[in-house]
Amino acid sequence: MAARVRGNAISACLHVGRLCRTPLLRPIHNYGSRPPSGTEDVGISVFCKDANGQVFHTYSCYSRGVDMLNGAYHYLDLTPKGRDEADQGSNPQAWVRRHDEYKD
Repeated sequence: MAARVRGNAISACLHVGRLCRTPLLRPIHNYGSRPPSGTEDVGISVFCKDANGQVFHTYSCYSRGVDMLNGAYHYLDLTPKGRDEADQGSNPQAWVRRHDEYKD
């Protein structure tokens, strides 16, 4: 797929942006529609530029597909409770606690 986009239009071009919507006005993510979990979601795309300057979209992964790129997850997955996601429902990142979210 040759990509010809400017600015932030790449999300709309690849159908992965929260602001990009289907004809039924549902947000699109990962080439499908689902309820938004926030204003942004994680995703990684790889592009290749040939000798003529044409840019090709060669790879993308979204949501749980990017786990393999976060080394910390590999260590957590070795522990008895792993990421402790058993009771997290539909939010796979609910186990994350930021520094100001811990109870004293």
